[in-house]
Amino acid sequence: MRENARRFGIPLSPAFDERLTRACEFALHCHRPDGTIPALSDSDGGSYLDLLQIAGGLLERPDFTYIGTRGRTGAPPASRSASFPDGGYFVQRSGWGDRGRDMADERYLIFDCGSVGDGGHGHYDALNIEIAANGGPLVVDPGRYTYCDDPPQWRRWFKGTAAHNTVTVDDADQTPYRRGKPKGPVARAHLEHRLTGGGLDVLCGEALSPVYDVVHRRRILFVNDEYWLIEDSLHGDEPHRYQLRFHLTPDQRDVAIASVRGGARASTSRLSIVVAGVATPGVEPGWVSFEYGTKHEAPVVTFTADGTASAQFVTLLMPLAHADEPAPDLAVRFEQGVATADVRHGAGANTCDRVRWTLDGGVALLRDDGSRAMAAWSREVRQ
Repeated sequence: MRENARRFGIPLSPAFDERLTRACEFALHCHRPDGTIPALSDSDGGSYLDLLQIAGGLLERPDFTYIGTRGRTGAPPASRSASFPDGGYFVQRSGWGDRGRDMADERYLIFDCGSVGDGGHGHYDALNIEIAANGGPLVVDPGRYTYCDDPPQWRRWFKGTAAHNTVTVDDADQTPYRRGKPKGPVARAHLEHRLTGGGLDVLCGEALSPVYDVVHRRRILFVNDEYWLIEDSLHGDEPHRYQLRFHLTPDQRDVAIASVRGGARASTSRLSIVVAGVATPGVEPGWVSFEYGTKHEAPVVTFTADGTASAQFVTLLMPLAHADEPAPDLAVRFEQGVATADVRHGAGANTCDRVRWTLDGGVALLRDDGSRAMAAWSREVRQ
């Protein structure tokens, strides 16, 4: 529309361009590194690259041009992290192909920490994530597939909480299911804080459901632009069944499950998922839909804690550059309101990272120099 208005000399108000720019900024940041977009809620996949290329010239934004042309012209965006609090989406990113990695190989995470949304298009996906690295998506939102509610009720499966990368409580949806607009109370989620700096990007959000008594808090730590640690804390008044899920892409059917010291691991040729603590690992059948009316089988990795009022999962998500890359090790301990995660990775597990954070979001003596922080990390490389 904006381009047609320019061609035919139709004047538009500055307010139009302001809102259009804001829309394009979200379009820019929601792109995965490979140039595709996630199929969040009732959207499809695809990309906005052609629109961003047009917008770069119309709105005099070289960063739009840069993304639209996949870095051939224009200038990289000034910020790698992005927050859209009204929509409830928050993005972590390692770079734009300007920091020693190819653009498609950059790390990316998008966090859903907002409202269900108006109408019937919002899914029951509070605290859902999607991640990508090394040329493509790794953990994905399955999309929508169909609006048909007839048996076998595919609409309900794709819209439900279990079809997203979050934690289910007693196999229930966060919001009571309806094909269209919800009636009655709905799940609520909000971002509690964001901290960026010193090699860490930390997001912390909370979700409440009208269906059960559990408070779910999720903290995401993006470490040194390389990998993620995710702490899921769930507190209820009565025993529950908690299931943490990660929906993988169809090409990752080579899932290997193993018990490891202090937890469990699920690995593919492209991703290693390690959960510290008492959790039973498993693999469920799942599906992903990149466009309306088509679906593809894809595995779902699950970690289950059963019969407890509260549960805590600390998950390491480590992208793997190749199938022969050794799986990382994770050890986690909690002391006096502080979580400490030791991550060993790399050839021969010779890289040792220590990541620490406060459980209540306050500050504490976390750094070696004695200074106070909400989160901190350090690295030791052993020869």
